[in-house]
Amino acid sequence: MDAGRRETTEGQEETEREGVANPELRNRDEKEDKAEEKKTETFIAIPEAEEDDDEKPLDFSHLVRTTLWYCRKRGAPCLHRLSIYRRFALRDAFDAAEQRFFSDHEANEDALFLFKAAVTNIHEDGDPNSRSNIESHRGLSSEDLRFANAAYRAEAIVWTVQNPAVAEKVLFQDDDYALLRIFIACLEAATKPPRANVRDFPCLWWAKKLAPGIDLERLPIGELFQAFLRNGKFINQARCLLTGKSPSRETPTDCLTKKQIRQGAPPPCAVCGVDVQSSEYCGGCKMVIYCGTKCQREDWKKKPRGHKRQCPRLRAHVLDVIALEEPVFATRLQGGLRGESAEPMPQRE
Repeated sequence: MDAGRRETTEGQEETEREGVANPELRNRDEKEDKAEEKKTETFIAIPEAEEDDDEKPLDFSHLVRTTLWYCRKRGAPCLHRLSIYRRFALRDAFDAAEQRFFSDHEANEDALFLFKAAVTNIHEDGDPNSRSNIESHRGLSSEDLRFANAAYRAEAIVWTVQNPAVAEKVLFQDDDYALLRIFIACLEAATKPPRANVRDFPCLWWAKKLAPGIDLERLPIGELFQAFLRNGKFINQARCLLTGKSPSRETPTDCLTKKQIRQGAPPPCAVCGVDVQSSEYCGGCKMVIYCGTKCQREDWKKKPRGHKRQCPRLRAHVLDVIALEEPVFATRLQGGLRGESAEPMPQRE
């Protein structure tokens, strides 16, 4: 072992003597050492921060994009994962970062992917056994799951509609996304401050112009979508305004049919409260909804206040009055259905 050390020491001394005797060899070694030092400095170099960087909030733009890339690669649900950063971010900082998430052209592919995820597979929002609900919200009821997923979808839509590719897709496919644009305007208007100015928030003007039958000040945000589906009268007019089509080109599919409304928000049964798309209503008063014949018979025979006694009253005081087209009562009734009146009405959907 001592012999090995002597050989190494003798080799180093010989190299040093050659370097002193040969200037070219010494200069070459110095250049190599400087190159190695430069590589090391480049590898560990950290960009110099500005003086006030410590006072600036974190920018979550790159984190949201990175999370979306991870979800795309793994094939995992992404809507609830992207919203997690809002929990520990400053509200003003996160709201400002939303404008930069997908605003540039480089993010077109990611924005289109996220927009498609936000407007598809809505029927799975209330399913506790869906993959996204198992990962994000275990143990919640179907109603709570729908509400949470609706918030995720609305947030993703707000992020992506600012992207040029998504905006072009929405503008040039009006037949598919016209109603979505109306609902986005209503949703934004409903979440703005109570004393918001129309000049500062153009969505207020659009909401009042396209959906005059919805009272955004009184209607709870959780009931906005169902009220939007019920107000089918303004939908054709709004689509014509957005798409530039003439009302004379109206087609039977321009407004939502009763079947489409039931599929989107089926009414609950008056007896058991279950929401089913194949619901039935009383043939006499046409005011009470049942999930099937069993519940209808149970409600009809129920004592002391079964539907057998209430049906003639509902028909006399509601259905017959509407048939007479009495202007005052009809106006109040329509206002109550749209959420404009807080007075209790004698009908139920």
